[in-house]
Amino acid sequence: MEVEVAKSNTENQILLMQPDDYALILKAFMQSDIKDWQTRKVQLQKILADDLEVLVMLPNNLGAEYYNKKEFSEKLIIPTSTIKKMRILEIKNNSEDQIQFIRIKQE
Repeated sequence: MEVEVAKSNTENQILLMQPDDYALILKAFMQSDIKDWQTRKVQLQKILADDLEVLVMLPNNLGAEYYNKKEFSEKLIIPTSTIKKMRILEIKNNSEDQIQFIRIKQE
């Protein structure tokens, strides 16, 4: 988790990352180049719940693919052109503020 520190004239405020920001992190992983894949793996382990469910809706109504945490993490660590064409439709978090469910559309 990263912490942003905003300095003002009167006092310091610490703004914690909100669970909704995880969608932005996932999108960044999906769109980025393969740099420091080991760091990416550690970061994904922190934000993805152990019982993660991922549904990838295939193009042209061909159906859907299902991934668990291990399978999805492996796909995101080394992004391909297919991963970069995916669009996040829905994300649900669990009580520990980790991502528990993701629905993605493959374009």
